[in-house]
Amino acid sequence: MAYGIDVFWCDKHGMYFEGWIHCHQHRLSGMRIRVGDDVYDVPEFRRREDLLAFYPDHPHVVNSGFVGYVQGRPGQPVHFEVTSDAGSRSIPIELPKSTLLKEPWTEYQHDTINDFVHTLGRFVTEVNEHNLVVAEIGSRHVGEASENMRNYFTGAKRYVGIDIHAPPAGCVGDAHALDRLVGQAASTPSSPVGD
Repeated sequence: MAYGIDVFWCDKHGMYFEGWIHCHQHRLSGMRIRVGDDVYDVPEFRRREDLLAFYPDHPHVVNSGFVGYVQGRPGQPVHFEVTSDAGSRSIPIELPKSTLLKEPWTEYQHDTINDFVHTLGRFVTEVNEHNLVVAEIGSRHVGEASENMRNYFTGAKRYVGIDIHAPPAGCVGDAHALDRLVGQAASTPSSPVGD
């Protein structure tokens, strides 16, 4: 069995997975993603034409893509429970460690925040002066530190708040599928997603 995880992330409500799984000569008929005691049954497999180049002897590999959000306590252990014409099998999944820097706060990071604030100010001016459309990723307010960015864009033609959970997001969805949610945008600022 072979698999690949293209995207995974977690928040306090659960874990999201996007990838593919292939049982070589056996055809997939079902999949469940298990995180601890919480499960998500993948309702259908997605097309993955790109995998045919790696498995030309298994044309059914094109139907091995999956997407799933497991609601519950995020963390480990993670298992993919797969059913094929050969039976069922549970595969333990070891997720990679974060590649984010674990260095202490530095003057460089302070300068980076100053640059971000300056750039955001220029962006707000550009949007308001030219009546542009804004798509804010991570628009859910999660505490006192959250700020309603919509108030800065009084001259925007349209403002769409996007988040994986509502409210107050105007569009609920996964930012990795932004083009399918709101179409194309010239610029999309997002400080919450960078965390």
